[in-house]
Amino acid sequence: MKIIIALTVGLLIGAGIGWYAGYTRPLTKSNRDARRYLTTMEVDDSTAAIWAVRAIPIVESGDTQKAVQWLAKPIGSYYRVYATKAGTNDERLSLRAKIEQLASTNSVVAAEIHRKIE
Repeated sequence: MKIIIALTVGLLIGAGIGWYAGYTRPLTKSNRDARRYLTTMEVDDSTAAIWAVRAIPIVESGDTQKAVQWLAKPIGSYYRVYATKAGTNDERLSLRAKIEQLASTNSVVAAEIHRKIE
């Protein structure tokens, strides 16, 4: 009888440890990964907001050429870093095509995407 009780207690303890290690630890890691992802999204969103906050007053002042120069900088940066190495990534390929189409009609954007990395 003692053996059956000991085996049952051992089985319950083993199941508890297995559940704890197998369920709660991966959940904690995935929560941590999700928080990291949301943090990187915030960085991307805040960067876009910073550029927009800077560009809107320029547009409102009527200096559209200066606004185009300001907005061309992140386009050129993206193009040099990501679009030139698009591979088979559909989003990159699509955005690269849109940037190249814009550059074909806008000399400021064309100059920015062909500018050497400083």
